[in-house]
Amino acid sequence: MHVMPVPGDETVGRKALVLFLDAGPSSRHGGGEDASALSEPAQVLRLEEELRATQDRLSASRREHEVSIQELRMANEKLQSIKEELSTVNGELQSKLNAVASAHSDLRNLVNATGTGPGMLLLDGELRINMLTPVVEQLFSVTDSDVGRPITDFTHKLACDGIERDAAKVLRDLSSVETEVQTQDGHWLMMRLRPYRTVEDRIEGVVVSFVDITELRQAADQLRESEARYRRLFDTMDEGCLLAEVIRDEAATSRPTRRRCGWWVRYRRPLPARDRRGFAPEW
Repeated sequence: MHVMPVPGDETVGRKALVLFLDAGPSSRHGGGEDASALSEPAQVLRLEEELRATQDRLSASRREHEVSIQELRMANEKLQSIKEELSTVNGELQSKLNAVASAHSDLRNLVNATGTGPGMLLLDGELRINMLTPVVEQLFSVTDSDVGRPITDFTHKLACDGIERDAAKVLRDLSSVETEVQTQDGHWLMMRLRPYRTVEDRIEGVVVSFVDITELRQAADQLRESEARYRRLFDTMDEGCLLAEVIRDEAATSRPTRRRCGWWVRYRRPLPARDRRGFAPEW
């Protein structure tokens, strides 16, 4: 400790500066080195124990790490096996997708090639549209973008409104329905409804087909009109016509032959129908 006066104003009072300086270790504590020397073996033992404990923890951690590595290897092998299986399944799936895409392309080209041919409409169990052909687009106000919507949401050019009823009957009875329908522009269609069967023989909807039979109906009407005209002609004419089929056996050993012959017989007056039915010509 060092004390020295501080110069200054004497009116305020005298001051002193006190300094404490480090003079080194005191001679009274000279036995500290012996105490430290005595405690060093205990510290060494403690450090060795801590080192051994650390080594044990490190060994245990190394073993756990090796076990984890082994498990990761096994998991990697399983993942590799699963990857190979997925690759095989993916190849099979890709092959099936290619087959489905090819079948879809063939079906689409077949549908487009029908042109003005038969119209096809595929409905599911809820009467929603699954597929349609261009002919159906001319009968119903639908397009390809309407696939998935109920057919009952659209108007049509048919003169009847029984397609929903017939489709429900097909799904209920699992039987086909066939009927002739007329369009609003005067054409006639043969409408056939039959169950849609999958390859597993499950019923999953209705197939509706439309075939234009306008020319067939016209030909049938013309045939009926022609038959009626000829019938009226035969009923009013003075001459009768007989169409007969003659079977001759010219030789006993030969096979009988058939020949169709016609005779015209002139009368002075038309015969009644009962007399004409009983008429037998002579030859």
